[in-house]
Amino acid sequence: MVTGGIGVSGAINGGAYILTSGTISTTNATASTTHTNGALVVTGGVGIGQDINVAGSYTGGSGGIFTVGPIRTTSTTASSSTTTGALRSGGGLGVVGDINAGGYMKAVGGLSTLSAQSPFIVQYGTTASATSGTVTFPVAFSATPVVTTGMLRNGTGSIYIPTVTASNFTWNCTNLSGTAAACQVMWHAFGPP
Repeated sequence: MVTGGIGVSGAINGGAYILTSGTISTTNATASTTHTNGALVVTGGVGIGQDINVAGSYTGGSGGIFTVGPIRTTSTTASSSTTTGALRSGGGLGVVGDINAGGYMKAVGGLSTLSAQSPFIVQYGTTASATSGTVTFPVAFSATPVVTTGMLRNGTGSIYIPTVTASNFTWNCTNLSGTAAACQVMWHAFGPP
């Protein structure tokens, strides 16, 4: 039993545990790049009864992050692509409940819902500038969808859609006099999954 301080210049090896009512701190400034290095390295798990405050980045293993509370971020970074924003995922995102977005929702590969009340798929895209072509849907519909189109640029005439199937549609462009003319088409398709 020691009622005062202890100064140790070497290592301390204990077979049990350290119990203290004070603070455990280290002046070691070793950076951590993996779970095996840093100023504090723990071979087993860590149980913490209250908050964790990290000034740098957090890197987790393949086990993932599990929490019974909400995951929140105070970052206000705007999102303009799949690689920007306050919250980003390198893979997919699975959500059991509702999603509420205060801004726009963008889906590069299309947006689909399997709701029994209103099942549908929404897909969209643009074509290269040409007089005609065929668009293959990224995801095939189970029935013929509704396709709407508009001229994105180079267009002063009309767009015709001769055929629409569950997997693709064809299109051609003409100028105001009805002659074939190159244009770039913006399209949207709505139909059942």
